[in-house]
Amino acid sequence: METQVPTDVPVSPKVGDFTLTPGSGPSVATATDGQGSEGLDLPASVPADIWPPGQSLDGYAPGGPVPPPSAAPAHHLKQLAQGSEGNPTGAASPPVPAKEHNVAAGRPRYVNTPEGIFHNFINRRGEAQSVQLSNWGARIVADVAHDDGGVPRRTILIQAQQDGRTVTFEVSSEELVRVQDWAIRGLGATARIHVYPLAQQHLLVAVQRSSGGLERRTVYTHTGWRLINEQMAYLHGGGAICATGPVPGVRVELPAALRPQDLPAALTGSAERAALRTSLDLLALAPDAVMVSVLGAVWRAPLGDSQLVVWVTGPTGAGKTEVTAVAQQHFGAAFDAHHLPAAWSGTANSINEIAYLAKDMLLTVDDFIPKGPANSIAHLNKTADEVIRAQGNGAGRSRLDAESFLRQSRPPRGTLLASGEDVPQGQSLRARLLVVDLGPGDLNFSLLTAAQRSGRDGVLAAAMSGYLRWLASRPQRLKSVCEDVEALRERVIGAGVRGRTCTLVAQTALGWRTVIAYAIDCGVLEPQEAEALWQRVLAALLAVGQHQGEGLVEADPTTQFLELVGTALSSGQAHLATPDGLMPARAQRWGWRVESAGPSCGERREQGRRIGYLDGDDVYLLPDAVMQVLAALRSSGESITLSRSALAKRLLERGVLRADERGTRGTLTVRKVVEGRRANVWHIKATALGAEAS
Repeated sequence: METQVPTDVPVSPKVGDFTLTPGSGPSVATATDGQGSEGLDLPASVPADIWPPGQSLDGYAPGGPVPPPSAAPAHHLKQLAQGSEGNPTGAASPPVPAKEHNVAAGRPRYVNTPEGIFHNFINRRGEAQSVQLSNWGARIVADVAHDDGGVPRRTILIQAQQDGRTVTFEVSSEELVRVQDWAIRGLGATARIHVYPLAQQHLLVAVQRSSGGLERRTVYTHTGWRLINEQMAYLHGGGAICATGPVPGVRVELPAALRPQDLPAALTGSAERAALRTSLDLLALAPDAVMVSVLGAVWRAPLGDSQLVVWVTGPTGAGKTEVTAVAQQHFGAAFDAHHLPAAWSGTANSINEIAYLAKDMLLTVDDFIPKGPANSIAHLNKTADEVIRAQGNGAGRSRLDAESFLRQSRPPRGTLLASGEDVPQGQSLRARLLVVDLGPGDLNFSLLTAAQRSGRDGVLAAAMSGYLRWLASRPQRLKSVCEDVEALRERVIGAGVRGRTCTLVAQTALGWRTVIAYAIDCGVLEPQEAEALWQRVLAALLAVGQHQGEGLVEADPTTQFLELVGTALSSGQAHLATPDGLMPARAQRWGWRVESAGPSCGERREQGRRIGYLDGDDVYLLPDAVMQVLAALRSSGESITLSRSALAKRLLERGVLRADERGTRGTLTVRKVVEGRRANVWHIKATALGAEAS
């Protein structure tokens, strides 16, 4: 068998520092591989200039004598003479380059060509050599900073060539040093790095040296307002919009969920007015309570960070998704009912990350449907809890990096619009939502078709582009958002809306007040029309806020507790007895039933678990028994998320627990002798459970 060395370029009679016996024929040099060392012209010593320091071949170190044929197998001698792909000892073997060149002193140390990268050097004997390191060439074309508004992430843009094809791809700054990894990822399995000491380090230096005139780019990976070229500009998937129109040279790369967020150039004149009029006419799609809230969120979103969450609830087929999709199309014509930014089926972390990147825009999270097993419902509510609390509190999760330093948090930076067949559980959570109900028949489907067509044609997005350009020319409006919300909040409080709801109503009203000012400036509304629209908006939002307050009372844990205890008694899952353990008066009201069959037919029997005792108008509940019954009701869909002690405190604050009997024991229970034993019980009045006084 013969090992062939290509000679399609000038070939030295030596390969590296190892001489090959010339064979017959003009195109190849040959070396025999018999059992001895015939045909191998071995050097006097192992060359240290290309042999890795500290490594040896079968015990023969660099600079030492070459083993005689009698002391080493012939195939090891051949490795020393010409290199080999294998090495039983694990030591690095001298390479057999794919191409060899005679080079003169002064030639560049590295040659980067599409056919490969070559390393030129002068060995210890003063001979010029060239070793091919790879079968591809590459250079860095750009140093890219990905700016998401936090700490920029740096990537390197590489252009590689092989076999007549050119490929451009990105690698991270950490991955750049792993040359073989990114070469195979970019070029495929044919990308080779030849066996050579420190080959990857040589290749990295060669690629960097040949990358002159490096371009430095900034790519924005979020939406919303940024100061670019000393002017306010709104970033979107297609670039940026400022007071004078599109900003040239701005690159924006959004994640797949936000990629449809692409706004057209702002219109002017009659076209601008027509686009805004089309958007305002969407009020006719559904009752004012729904459309005023939804469209208020649309126009509030570009004004900066907000804690606003508008939640559209209703049964299947009511058109919730269609309404939210039309609202979302103000930020990109490619959004529709099947392509919304997020869904409640996603994880809380993924939704929160999208909410961080969706700065100053509307983010729709669709399809909250709490159905299925109890653990699935609990997981869905947990996801909603994390997302809504982050939005309502304006705070992201705090985490540590690998070195235990605090990472920069990534809070939501836009406005949330959500839809579902129900509202997430928990009074505190519901207090962070502006909930509107879309019932069957509320949506005008004939008008919806025209609205969807306007969305697909980009008319709604054009209206938003004009609004953004108008805002960019009035940066003081963006700076005074907090003061404006506070002023509107005081007005809402004066109308009887309380708690967090008044802030949500004020946030929504601010969106409307701002877009009405824009409509007046561009000639869509006359002052009288604008005032009439503003009064219509305020009336609708105040009605929503007042209805929200009623819903929060229903969601109050104290109210829920009393209702659930009543449900347990009336459904036969629990019962009350007299302090002696006997049947009380009006026994059926307290969980006793008349037997309809069997030997006890006609007699009254207690149902379910005994959760307390009835003594006149006073009810003494056993806390542990009550909590266990409530836990069983929770598995069937009802829920009280408070602990026993927290629930008792709420009952005391609402005046349900008898505070005058707390005494000096420092507990929320009283002692009562029942069935011959002393027990710690919650003392409430029977009227709290809906019973008439005796």
